[in-house]
Amino acid sequence: MIPDFGESDVLHFHLPLKNILAGSLKNNEWPVWSPFIASGFPVLAESQIGTFFLPNLILYRLLPTVPAYNISLALSFLTAGIGMYVFCRSLRLSMWPSLFAAIVFSFSGYFAVQLNHVDVIQTASFLPFVFWSLYRIYRRPNVLNSLLLSFFLSQQLFAGYINTAFTTLVGGFIFLAALMILKFQSVKTSIKVLVLITTGCAVAGLLSSIQLIPTIELWLKSTKSGGVDFATATQFPYPYKHIITFLFPYFFGNPANGTYPGFSDSWGIFWENTAYIGILPLILSIFTLRHIRSRIVGVFWLVVIAAFLLVFGKFSPLYFFYTFPPFSFFRVPSKFLIIVIFGFSILSAIGIQKIMQSLPIKFIRAAFVIPLLCIGLFLIDGYRFSYQYPPVSSIELWNKRPDVVNLALKNDTRIGEIGASVFWNSYFLTDGWKSLMPYSYSTALLYPNSGALYDIRQSQLNMGGLIPRRTKLFTDILGLPVSESDDKETTLSATLINAFSLSSTEYITSPFLITNDDLLPVTTITPPKEINSDKTITVYKNSSALPRFFISYKTEKIDTIEDFYRNMNDRNFLQQKKVMTEETFGEYNSGKEGGESITVKDEKPTDIRLSASLPRNGLLVFTDTNYPGWSAELDNQSIPVHTVNLYQMAVEIPEGNHTVRFFFTSRAFELGKLITIFTAVITASGVFLLCVRSRGTDPRTP
Repeated sequence: MIPDFGESDVLHFHLPLKNILAGSLKNNEWPVWSPFIASGFPVLAESQIGTFFLPNLILYRLLPTVPAYNISLALSFLTAGIGMYVFCRSLRLSMWPSLFAAIVFSFSGYFAVQLNHVDVIQTASFLPFVFWSLYRIYRRPNVLNSLLLSFFLSQQLFAGYINTAFTTLVGGFIFLAALMILKFQSVKTSIKVLVLITTGCAVAGLLSSIQLIPTIELWLKSTKSGGVDFATATQFPYPYKHIITFLFPYFFGNPANGTYPGFSDSWGIFWENTAYIGILPLILSIFTLRHIRSRIVGVFWLVVIAAFLLVFGKFSPLYFFYTFPPFSFFRVPSKFLIIVIFGFSILSAIGIQKIMQSLPIKFIRAAFVIPLLCIGLFLIDGYRFSYQYPPVSSIELWNKRPDVVNLALKNDTRIGEIGASVFWNSYFLTDGWKSLMPYSYSTALLYPNSGALYDIRQSQLNMGGLIPRRTKLFTDILGLPVSESDDKETTLSATLINAFSLSSTEYITSPFLITNDDLLPVTTITPPKEINSDKTITVYKNSSALPRFFISYKTEKIDTIEDFYRNMNDRNFLQQKKVMTEETFGEYNSGKEGGESITVKDEKPTDIRLSASLPRNGLLVFTDTNYPGWSAELDNQSIPVHTVNLYQMAVEIPEGNHTVRFFFTSRAFELGKLITIFTAVITASGVFLLCVRSRGTDPRTP
């Protein structure tokens, strides 16, 4: 577990998502929806859960979450190494230089510092295979090689980190362009190569439809649907002076001991900007400049230079690339460092091969000693770098169930937090991870998303990718900064209290002493002696929290987001159980309550059945997130689901006793599934027929 700025991507993002995936697969379901994140979230559509990545499908179906997670990481390093070895052999490098390139690439600093981001590593592990299939198309342009590209690219898309898949394709096209520039092909052959590559990419998209179509639906509903502006696309830059980290990776400091500068618009992130490859591979790569007239050397130097220009982002002469799609869809240009590392790995292997070829004939048999020596030196250097970075800890350090989980399970409610990231950074920015005990203690705060590790619902989320606009607008309120006095006391604003109450958040954790009358201390957790701290964590009960299902007899129409915020700032608004609507339906102007009842009869993540009894016509409000795919039935008859309170659901219920059902069916997922299955069947059939035809025309076939 490597702490990040304000959080841990392992504890607070990847493990919760993978736990949702493991639970769904073991129940023979797809994780199309989770009630445990942000009052309900389409986790499959966000893609970083990696649902359809083959290793994930197998490992999380068969094993508990943590062992599956660890094995998937190890498999990624193996996949990257095998892919690099196969690609180098296709470039006609001999066995030992190819092995050196495989070890350098898979154990480079890029992978070491990205250990917290399993989706990045899994996606990047298939990069050499994509390059290999592109090179096969270039050398032998045929349909089988095009389909090979489709498979590997679809696996990258299924792994979940689409940014790295895009980076791979950009690097691949730079590679092909360099090949074509340095070796002229006929126009006819070049067109055939481009057609086959385009076809391969298209088939990859169709094969990945089961993931891509739900992701596109979420993207269209998200805050990023129009792309991001130039400042965001080039966020966390890579200044020129960062090049020195290729020689001295800790030149600017080390987050492990809290000496690396904080992130800002003028400074990057350590694990994004550091791609230490080792001194020896750099020397070997520079050595190949003596052979720059060799086509393969020239190709990979062009790849390295072009990728570096993209890495510099807003400081690059190619900065304008980040002003238009698809470059403007992603942040952090230093992601292109993976292409730089890939190019240097191959150049270093070429360097070894050139040295071996230059040996006198009498030393040829012992030439393998050179790559073996280089491998040994690289591993020593790599160990020296990476040993200082990722901490190793026992799962027992993180396994303790927070007290607030027991409260939430007992009362079947939601949890929120105030100040968790502030508490986390008070250690991270000063001491790094000299000790992991403070971070283990902080699990008592139940950071957003981590409730999914215990099947606990939370109203907040920790998601850096795609978020529905309405969810983002609401959760931004829950993430409003809180000011504290010198004695660590704080008073929450009416807006923040209302937001927690509206989202049915009954328990709130905080390292602060909160003075609001609505929040009553339930229990406190004192820090262990090992961390020498007085930062007590308190669990508060929110007495004004609305139930997850409630009946309202009064509505107020709103027309703008400002209307919503104005009501949220009114401390008396929620006490009336008023419902904010954006459409006109029914007549609900009575504030009277009493006599109604709601009972949950059966609940699954995507199917909830209730019984409701009302003395008069009213609205049944379901405080989970309304998202395309949610439907409702009243006494087995379909009824419309209305969006209320910005992002929640409501249905109209007449007086009397009724059964109500809310259920989620992702039409985008079902459509994508059909396209994926159809494409897979057609592709498999085509491969079979091509193989039969090839065998039938082979003169060696008996």
